[in-house]
This record gives sequence, C-alpha cells and structure tokens, in this order.
Amino acid sequence: FKVGNHHIADFNVFKTWIEYLNRLLGAVLGFSVLATAIYAFRFIKSRPEFFYLSLLIVVLTSIQGFIGARVVATNLSKYMITLHMLIALVILSFTLYLLSKTVKTTWKANIENGNLIFLLSCLTLIQILVGTQVRQEIDTIAIQFNDAMRDGWINRLGNVYLVHRAIAVVVVGLNVWFTCWLLKKVGSQDLPGKLSLAIILILVLEYLFGVIMAKFSIPRFAQPVHLFLATLLFGLQFYSWLISKLQIERSTNAF
Repeated sequence: FKVGNHHIADFNVFKTWIEYLNRLLGAVLGFSVLATAIYAFRFIKSRPEFFYLSLLIVVLTSIQGFIGARVVATNLSKYMITLHMLIALVILSFTLYLLSKTVKTTWKANIENGNLIFLLSCLTLIQILVGTQVRQEIDTIAIQFNDAMRDGWINRLGNVYLVHRAIAVVVVGLNVWFTCWLLKKVGSQDLPGKLSLAIILILVLEYLFGVIMAKFSIPRFAQPVHLFLATLLFGLQFYSWLISKLQIERSTNAF
C-alpha cells in the first residue's frame, strides 16, 4: 500500500484507463517522431534542417518520457507537472516549425508586426503554465475534501488563481484587438486571416469553459477541454508567427 513513502490512492478504473491511454499515446508519438526522423534522413544533404529538426524532436520526446516518469515518482509534484507541460509545448513548437519549413503554398496577404504575434504566443504560454499551478491547487483541495463540496473549491484557491484570471483578461483583450486590426489589413480569405479567425473562435471557447469552471463548481469535463483549447490557441498563434517569418524570408529572397 506504499510506494516511495507515498500512500497509494484507492483504485479507480476511470483514472487508470486515462493514465494507460496517456502512455499508449506517448508510445505512438515516440514511434511517429522516430519514423519522421528516419524519413528525413534522405534530405540530410539537400535540406539538412529537416533531419536535424526531426532528430531534435526525437530527443525532446525522449526527455518528455523521462519527465513523465518523474511526475509519477514525485507523487504529481506541481513543479514536475509544469515542466512536463512546458516540454510538451516546446515539442509542439518545434513540430510546427518543421511543418512551416515544408510549406509551399503562397499567400498574397502581407503580415505586419509578426513579432507581436510571437509576444502574444509567449503570453499564452505563460498563462498555460500559471494554469497548471491552478490545476495543482485544485487537486490538493480535491484531496482535502475527498472530491466532495466542489462548490466551495474556487473560494479556496490562492493568489495564483487571481493571477490566472488577470492574465486571461489581458490575453483576450490583446488577441481580439490584434485580430481585428489584422483582418482589416489582410482580410479573411488568405491563410493569415483564416488563422486569425480560428484564434478568435478558440479564444471564445476557451473563455467560455473558464467561466463554466468558475460558475459551475469546476465540472470534471471542463478542465481537460480548457487545457486543450489553451494549447490549441498557443499552437495557432505560434504558427501564425512562423508563417509571418516565412513570408519575410520569401520577400528577402525575391529581392
């Protein structure tokens, strides 16, 4: 009943399957990035960045697996959970960067202030990491109340929850302002405009699920959806920045 001086929770079929599914998906991811690196080796002379980026993603995925094991060994330490999430987002970033290197489609729209898009994605990244701290506090409270009296959990959250809420207002405000500005400049028909519309849609859904958690006692289904939407938002912002840099490179090469 004890492992590493930690009490083991009562067996829960649902949580066990979630953990097992996480490991299976991790294995699929590992084989996928390894297959990508092997395939990219054929371009080591013509496009060496393909292979080295793919190899870097393999290394990061291996590190992620090790950190995942440490999350379990440390009894879900909030710092290890945050690090685990951060590495996942780094892997996502490099994967999107590799994807942008393979893009052949051109678009007419001229993306300005690309660095602002990068800053917005960094702000979203910070918000996600703060959110992992809020999630850890919720887990601690859930243990204290034996997963009961959920209507009082929000009131017991500390300052990190207030910081999370404040950053959320800033994230929504800046993204809405920038997207409206960008749509006026480039329209919604080209790739940059479509990405900006997708960002607004994800923001609306993300804010909606945040309100659902705050007003309806943190329903279980809302937490993973909230995190998934935040990750999707970061990915869209980061990819928008990548294609803005890609456009600048193409313009420079054209001259």
